[in-house]
Amino acid sequence: MKYLKNMPGLLAAVALFVAALAVPVSDPAIAQDSGLSIRVSSKQFTEQLILGNLMAIALQEYGYDANYVQLGSTAAAHEALLAKEIDVYAEYTGTGYLTHLGLEYDPKQTPADLYNDVSHAYAQQWNLDWLDPSAFNNTYCLAMADDRATDLGIETVSDLQANSDGLVFGATAEFIDRSDGLPGLVETYGDFNFAETLVFDPGLKYSGLVEGELDVTTCFGTDGQISALNLRVLDDDMSFWPPYNVAPVINADLIAQDPYIAVVLNAVMAALDADTMSNLNWEVDGNEQEPADVAFNFFYDHVIDTIPSPSDLPDQANVSIDVSSKQFTEQLILGNMMALLLQEYGYDANYIQLGSTAAAHEALVAGEIDMYAEYTGTGYLTQLGEAYSSDLTSGAIWDAVKEGYAEEWNLTWLEPSAFNNTYCLAMADDRATELGIETVSDLQVNSDGLIFGATAEFMDRPDGLPGLAETYGEFNFAETLVFDPGLKYSGLVEGELDVTTCFGTDGQISALNLRVLADDMGFWPPYNVAPVVNTDILDQDPRVAVILNLLMQKLDGPTMSGLNWEVDGNEQEPADVAFDFLIESGLIG
Repeated sequence: MKYLKNMPGLLAAVALFVAALAVPVSDPAIAQDSGLSIRVSSKQFTEQLILGNLMAIALQEYGYDANYVQLGSTAAAHEALLAKEIDVYAEYTGTGYLTHLGLEYDPKQTPADLYNDVSHAYAQQWNLDWLDPSAFNNTYCLAMADDRATDLGIETVSDLQANSDGLVFGATAEFIDRSDGLPGLVETYGDFNFAETLVFDPGLKYSGLVEGELDVTTCFGTDGQISALNLRVLDDDMSFWPPYNVAPVINADLIAQDPYIAVVLNAVMAALDADTMSNLNWEVDGNEQEPADVAFNFFYDHVIDTIPSPSDLPDQANVSIDVSSKQFTEQLILGNMMALLLQEYGYDANYIQLGSTAAAHEALVAGEIDMYAEYTGTGYLTQLGEAYSSDLTSGAIWDAVKEGYAEEWNLTWLEPSAFNNTYCLAMADDRATELGIETVSDLQVNSDGLIFGATAEFMDRPDGLPGLAETYGEFNFAETLVFDPGLKYSGLVEGELDVTTCFGTDGQISALNLRVLADDMGFWPPYNVAPVVNTDILDQDPRVAVILNLLMQKLDGPTMSGLNWEVDGNEQEPADVAFDFLIESGLIG
C-alpha cells in the first residue's frame, strides 16, 4: 500500500526567493503524519500569489511540510516543475495547451476538452498530474477605460485593430512574447498599428490606464480592477483565446504516494468561482492587503470546513468496492486494472465480470456493483438516449454524461482516458481494395452479396446497426451473422465474413492488416473510456477518485491497443496483462 509512505530522496531546498508560511496545524491529532515536504510555487501576479499561498496554507493545515516559493514568469514556474525544483503550482489550461504543449486551439473546444488534453499530455510527457480545475475562467482579455473606448467606438478586439493608429498599448513582457499573447493576437486579428507598445510590471498596468499613459492594456477575467475602475473588456469576437481554468499541477509521484494531497488541493479549487477570485484579487490590488493574509483568511473562513480530515476518512481495508466490466478484451483488462490498483492502496476491491453494456449499467444503477469503465459515446447515446451531432466535441460529450448520470442515477464519471475507442467497421485490406471500399458510404453502396458479422449487442443498440442504417441508408448484406466478440476477427481471416465491427484500440487492426472504413458522415461520437462510480463511494472516500484518475492518465491509444493484443494475439490472461502494465507504469510496485 502506498498511502502515507514516506517519499525517499526529496531534493534539497531550491535557492529561490522563499516565503515560508508558518501556519500551525489546528489539531495535530487529525493531521497527516506523512513526513512529506512539498514545495509550492506560483508566478508573480496577484492571483497567482494568492493561489500559491492558499495551497501552501491548506497543506500545512493537514500536517505537510509545505513551503511557498514565489517564482516569476510562466516559463520559470514550468521549468522549475520539470526540473523538480518545485513540486506544485497553479497553472491555467489555456497556457498549458498553447504555451507548453504548443497545440492549436479550435474555438469549438470546450473547457473540458482543454483540461482533458493537458491532463493527459502532461502525464504522458512529464509525469505531472493536473488536479481538479476551478470553476472560473481567468482568460486573457484587453481592457480600455470605458469613456475612452466609447469615444473611439471600440467594443471588440476587431474594432481595436481597425482603430489602433495612435494608441498606446501596455502589457507585461511575457504577453509581448508568448504564443497566446501579442504574436498570436496579431496572427488572428491582423497587425495593430499602435503608436507605442510599452512593457509594464503586472501591478502597474492598470495605473497606466488610470493615469492616461496607456489606451489599452491586457487583463485577466478575474482581475478586481475591471469593475472597480469601470473598465471595458473588449469582446474577443474571433475567439482567439481558449478557456483558462486554473488547477494545481503537481509531481504525480507525490499524488501516487499520498492521494490525500489531491483531496486537500481539490477542495481549495472547488471553493473558487469567478466572483470569489475577483474579490480576493481586489483585496490585494485595491485594499492593499498582503496575498498571504488574504489567502489565510479565505482558507479559514471558507475552505477548511469542506475538507474531510484524515481521521474522518475510513480505513481503506474497511471500504468494500465491487469493480466490474463488460465481457470483451479491453473491458476485462480495464476491470482488472481498477481492482488491482485499488487493492494496492489497501481497499477491499473485488473484480466481478459481467456481460453486456446493459448488464453492467443495470447492475451499477441497482447498487449490485460499485463501478465499471464505460465509454462516453455509449453513455450519451445508449443510456441517456441523446442525439449526437458531429459538432459535439469529446469534452462536450463527457460534460453531458457527467451531468446526466449524476442527475438520473447519482453516478459519477471520473476523468476519461486519452484514447477514443470508437466503433468502426473493418474489412480485410485486399478485399476492400478489390471492391473499392474506403468509407462506410462506399460499403453501403457496395453491400450487395457481402456477409456482415457483429455482436448481438451491435445489432440492437442505437449506436450500432440501426443507427448506422438510419444515417447511411439500408445495407443490403446477403447475410448478417451474430458472432461472439472474440471470434469476429477470425471470421474475417477465415473468409466467413466480409465486414465486421471493430473498436479503435483493437490490436487486431494492425496485426491482421485490416482496413478501417472512414466514418465519412460522422455517425459515431467519441468513445473515451472512464470509470463510472457510485457517488456514495466517493463521498465516503474521495481518495478513490484520485487513484483511478492516475490510471486514466496513463492510457492512450497505442498503449491500450498493445495491451489488447497481449490478450488477443499473444494469449495472455487479462489479469496478468493488467498487473504487468500497472508495474511497468509505476502505479504499483
